[in-house]
Amino acid sequence: MEYEKKFIIIGPSGAVTYKELFPLFMENKMWLGYGFQSGNAYFATPYPNEYAKGVYNPETGLVKFRNARWFTNLDISKRHEELVLYRTYDPAEYQSFDNFDAIVVPATAETHVGLRRGDGRT
Repeated sequence: MEYEKKFIIIGPSGAVTYKELFPLFMENKMWLGYGFQSGNAYFATPYPNEYAKGVYNPETGLVKFRNARWFTNLDISKRHEELVLYRTYDPAEYQSFDNFDAIVVPATAETHVGLRRGDGRT
């Protein structure tokens, strides 16, 4: 970020919550890229014995990760797609942070629904 380089990075889905990265998402300096087909990313590895049974496929030589995402600062069309929101934000339903303008959405199903704040911000 310091040198304003363009990037595409593969990382764990949970990286969006890292204290070093979350502000970059909030400041619109980084966003999620396109996902992997069916949410699964496959990578070749020289260390097949380090993975649990069912994660490494000896026939393909690939390891499957379900928690991998693309992170980027490239201007991609996905970034400009309209986000259809299905619920109105109710502060009584979601824990918020004292030091950050964000809420906790504990159920995975709700992260795909989208929330709309009552004040017009999403």
